[in-house]
Amino acid sequence: EGDFSNSLEQLPGKLSRATEKTAVLQRNLEELVIAMGELTSDAINGNLSARVETEKFRGGWFEVVNGTNQVLDAAVGPIIEAQSVLEQIADYDLRARMHGSYKGDHNTIKNAINDTAETLQAVFRRFSIAVAKVSSAATELAQSADSYRDAAEHQALSLQATSQSLDHIAAFSGEMAESTRGAE
Repeated sequence: EGDFSNSLEQLPGKLSRATEKTAVLQRNLEELVIAMGELTSDAINGNLSARVETEKFRGGWFEVVNGTNQVLDAAVGPIIEAQSVLEQIADYDLRARMHGSYKGDHNTIKNAINDTAETLQAVFRRFSIAVAKVSSAATELAQSADSYRDAAEHQALSLQATSQSLDHIAAFSGEMAESTRGAE
């Protein structure tokens, strides 16, 4: 019934060996229950690195706790790698990918994370290209504005020269008109 608090009464004679072995079995089961309880509590509280100390157990008991540790390693390994990759992506390293060889749901998670990273990298690549195009267009606009400004300055200088020439012509025409009056 899972209650290991009661001990067997010491059996007489050759049966005393059975009592001793039963007591050892009882202690092993108690230690196994305690170890699994601690492991369960750790897992529930998010301590996924906790494992059962295998040195306390021998034989089949060792196989049980070692097998449990291996199951946890197989379950937690992909989670740890996924966490690492997601942290790298959060730090703007969009080249980060999961590389472990996983099966089943772990492989599905690996593929989803890698596909997400691939998509993010593609989006940022397209974004960078768009930014480069906008930057290039802005540079061209600035160069065009400089050309228009230079042309406008040149045109203003030409208009100023034309205006001065017209002033000279007007002055000369005035002098000619006066000379013509004087000649008349």
